Amino acid sequence: MSEFLLQIQRVYDGLTHTQRQVADYFLGHPDTLPFKRLEEVANLIGVSTTSVIRFARTLGYKGYGDMQQALQRSILDKGSLPKRLLDSVQTTKQDKLLVDSFQNDIQNIHDTLEALSEESLSQAVEAITCARTVYVLGVRGNFSVAHYLGYRLGQTKKGVRLIYGVAMDYPEEVVGAQVGDVCIAFLTPRYSKMTANLVSWLKHRGVKIILFTRQGSTEINPYGDIILPCKTDGISYKSSLVSLFCVCNYLLAAVALKDQENSMETIAQTEELLGQGFFLGL
Repeated sequence: MSEFLLQIQRVYDGLTHTQRQVADYFLGHPDTLPFKRLEEVANLIGVSTTSVIRFARTLGYKGYGDMQQALQRSILDKGSLPKRLLDSVQTTKQDKLLVDSFQNDIQNIHDTLEALSEESLSQAVEAITCARTVYVLGVRGNFSVAHYLGYRLGQTKKGVRLIYGVAMDYPEEVVGAQVGDVCIAFLTPRYSKMTANLVSWLKHRGVKIILFTRQGSTEINPYGDIILPCKTDGISYKSSLVSLFCVCNYLLAAVALKDQENSMETIAQTEELLGQGFFLGL
């Protein structure tokens, strides 16, 4: 049990009726608090924002924002890279590393396939196919998957935009986002605050969010409308992204099959442009 839940249990008997109402909600929904605004939480519980703030102060925080930031930090601090590397050095057998690495990824793929919801996959394919614009977002390690999906999806569908962000121009890249658009976001530990903030803004604008997450971690599910959990256990200090690529390959194939006419048209136009001489030949 997290330290936050233990804090609630320690003070529970001394809480007022309204404060217990707040406490009961947090005890039953521990994953939603780090990522919801004060007004949203108050509405969900059925109390005033003042009651939520008072509850936070009862736990020793300055207010709701202070409590929320503490919980977000606890999520970000889970499993630091130095500790994971040390654990890996102590447990890895070098003479079996090649086989263990392959078997680890095979197991990740198997577990991802077992856990994925066919309904969620179907909803994702439908949303991508019908979208006016598809934004693809992932930073740091997840950028490699986002780039792969954005590049390949753009070969069969018009209106696909990979959000680069490295030049800090990502606000301008999405200012036109609106209802009818889709954002495919990759958000796995350690969770990127930039990705989280941008996804929240897009969702508030009515953009449907297809969220790739780490299997077994539900703390960021409130960010997404369609959740695609993937097993990302690593053989060393870094997580494996193989299962994410596998799900991307499925989405690419499924969207192309579902929207064959437009896919063929887009591919034909792309090939026509490449045929004009894509390289200078110098």
